[in-house]
Amino acid sequence: SDDFHWEFDTGAYHEYIHIWQASQNKHGFISAIAGCYSCNEWSEKDPNLNKQWVSPRWFQEGQCAVIQTILAEKMEYRAEHSHCCTIPPPVFEVRNYINDKLLNVQGYLLGEREESPSSGFAYFTLGEAASFYKFAKMNHDFQTFKDFEVARGSYGYAYAMQQFLGMSEDAFNIEFNNWYYNPNLTQQQKLDFLYPEGLNPIPYDIQKRRN
Repeated sequence: SDDFHWEFDTGAYHEYIHIWQASQNKHGFISAIAGCYSCNEWSEKDPNLNKQWVSPRWFQEGQCAVIQTILAEKMEYRAEHSHCCTIPPPVFEVRNYINDKLLNVQGYLLGEREESPSSGFAYFTLGEAASFYKFAKMNHDFQTFKDFEVARGSYGYAYAMQQFLGMSEDAFNIEFNNWYYNPNLTQQQKLDFLYPEGLNPIPYDIQKRRN
């Protein structure tokens, strides 16, 4: 169809979520570091500030993707990202997205704080899976998942990891990698852990923009 479908225009609110993330930064140097991990005056003075205060790039994008997909399902969007001029896809479902897109990475481990030329798209795909894993460890509580970002903006990523998950960034990476590549877990078991059947993280109606 050549007709525009407003439901396709979902990529824009991904960027609005990034604005919300950035708005949690209570200190200007956090935004400076997050803008360029390896080319800012703060990291040059103290490289530890990066890991202490700023989320890894995979979580900046992954947290945004988790919130975006939950909203997409809640509002019954027909696409998680922007599309145009195609036959409308089925109504978006988070579990289908995780199963089809996030559980098939091979040979790449979570650990880098920023993507590299060698990591390719696997960096962000695995990062999204890790973000859903973090959401699962928070008992799939949407408010807690958002509160993590509020704490991160005030006291730093390392603080938020200890406060909400009781572990360091490195410990989380090891735990997640062991879980993701555990040969004793089926893909169905991983899916059910990340996003159980019937999960409704936003337990109230959201007004839709449909006519």
